[in-house]
Amino acid sequence: MRPNLAACPVCLIEYPLDYIQVHASSCGDSVEETPSRMQDASKSTEDEIENLDDVIQVIADAVSTEGKTFDITVSRKNMLERGLVQWQRQKKTSPTNQLKVIFLGEAGIDTGALRKEFLTGMVAGIEERFFEKGTHGRRPNYSLSDLDKGHFRTVGEIMAASLAQGGPAPNFLMPWCYKFLCTGSLDLGNLDKSDVGDDQYTDLLSKVEAATDRTIQVLTEEILNCGYTGLISLEKKGEIIRAIVLHANLRLFPILLQIKDGLNLYGLCNIMAKYPDICQPLFVPGVEMTVSAP
Repeated sequence: MRPNLAACPVCLIEYPLDYIQVHASSCGDSVEETPSRMQDASKSTEDEIENLDDVIQVIADAVSTEGKTFDITVSRKNMLERGLVQWQRQKKTSPTNQLKVIFLGEAGIDTGALRKEFLTGMVAGIEERFFEKGTHGRRPNYSLSDLDKGHFRTVGEIMAASLAQGGPAPNFLMPWCYKFLCTGSLDLGNLDKSDVGDDQYTDLLSKVEAATDRTIQVLTEEILNCGYTGLISLEKKGEIIRAIVLHANLRLFPILLQIKDGLNLYGLCNIMAKYPDICQPLFVPGVEMTVSAP
């Protein structure tokens, strides 16, 4: 099911109508900072990409290594939270520039090793802090607070920066989440119980599956809260389960869109949309690989 779309007046990428204002309000700052780099990256995607090395090369080439650097100063004890704050507060430069990292209390000069160490720590922290485990990978935590603060956009930017600037691949996503990031739409027909990761809904699914004529009525309020509007009975158990699965996943829609916004750094989203199968190992677990920027 593909929602009604409209083009962002700033970046011209299409987004759902109920999200376009949220996107456009933050898109302007990003595009104003780095219009030429974004355009160059988009043009690069027109070249033929045949493998992962080509993907990494294209986005690595989109990193600006001339002029300003994107400076981050963190401590090793609270790297994730401080890194997120500094990443968002940078106004004088953009993460499309080369990342330069300083660890508090250390005299090291970042020639690439500190940057890689920072990105490794950030990607690991992001995986644990912002994503919950599922059967086949992870899906975003449902957090409206983080959404409102723009944290998921920053998460997407850091994931893209890690791929472009020598960090690890964020290959921990559920396949359906990755497909959404490529297309901006959900294939509802392929969603099933294994795609639900939230304990609240996995527990409800278990209760419905084990329910009797009497106990299923006890679950009425929880079932209705998932958007189910039919008759609550054992005969409708399949439809009830389907409603729970859809509700648990569809509520992540704006969060995934914000991550997608962030991943547009270096034109990565354009590449993912054009070459989803080639890019999949960068985001979905199960494929052994080595990712390194030249």
